[in-house]
Amino acid sequence: MRRKHLDVLKKRLLALDLPWFADQARKLLGVPASYYLRRPLCPPVFGGMVVTYRCNETCPMCNVRKKADPSREMDTPAMLDLAGQMADLGVSGVSITGGEPLVRADVFEIVERLKNRGVPVSMSTNGVRLADPVTARALVECGIDSVAVSLDGDTPEEHDRSRGRKGAFEKTLQGVRNLLEARNARPGARPLLVTLAVVLSRANAARFENILTLAKSLGVDNVSLNPLHDTFQGEPTEDPGLYFAPDDADLDALPDRLLELRARHGLMDSSRAYISHLGRFFRTGTMPGRCYAPYFSLYVDCHGDILPCGGHFYENRIAFNLQGRTLAQAWRSPEMQAVRDRLRNCRACYYSCMAELNLTYARFP
Repeated sequence: MRRKHLDVLKKRLLALDLPWFADQARKLLGVPASYYLRRPLCPPVFGGMVVTYRCNETCPMCNVRKKADPSREMDTPAMLDLAGQMADLGVSGVSITGGEPLVRADVFEIVERLKNRGVPVSMSTNGVRLADPVTARALVECGIDSVAVSLDGDTPEEHDRSRGRKGAFEKTLQGVRNLLEARNARPGARPLLVTLAVVLSRANAARFENILTLAKSLGVDNVSLNPLHDTFQGEPTEDPGLYFAPDDADLDALPDRLLELRARHGLMDSSRAYISHLGRFFRTGTMPGRCYAPYFSLYVDCHGDILPCGGHFYENRIAFNLQGRTLAQAWRSPEMQAVRDRLRNCRACYYSCMAELNLTYARFP
């Protein structure tokens, strides 16, 4: 289990939050039961809101930005309504993502709507906009619970290459500093978890310890990682040098080296089980075990398109459009179940948001 999830469990236990534990127990048992019975028996564990596909970086390993169409983006009232529907659906938490979420001026209102409904909220950001202290303060003040800032290297050359933007490294570091300063200026408020999120690639794997050292010097709470995925679906990738070859000899030692760094530095959020299978994923492009994601997650984007999991979001493969339906209706719809049935044997991604929960559910027969 991920470090930050264990922290949540400890805090809820100390608060004696029995209703919360009952809800999570229902989902822990309900998700594998839903898989076997082929129908959803409980709400999603978490929801994803893709608030925009616009982005201020051009990462060569990501084609999400190519779907950007400002003319199709939902306006503020529509996005706030979706946030309310996420709460109505009964998700345990919502991830705000993009594109770059902070290019939307109303993203703080979206977070506040979810928080006012009692939903824990996290955000993934490249951190560039956080270089503006006003933006960093606004993100803290809207009550968000967790922010993951992307950092793919400990040097400008390494990070800027991975992000497709010259100067991104310095802006991101300043953004992290601003975010931590804004958090620390509100000592009596709910603590905000700040994570550095690393896309692990052939270009930075050998220098991963340097990123951990930088993370310590910044004072962040966690470092998480995701293996580099090919999201281009057969199209030529923009920087082939970032990808491991299946026969790369460095993959044999990679999991053990990362586990040693995890034990020594104490910052890594990724679980031992997740790290231990990274070499296999880089070689085969498949995750171990079965995937329960369409039964524990639900993504909706700024166009009203439903995506059954994080893997489909990153690869721009929509399931269907809401077309006036609520998220609850979509979750229980025949169209959604048809998508689940089609994906029953999918093993094609190892994104931590999906894979870590799948490894938890792998304990069930």
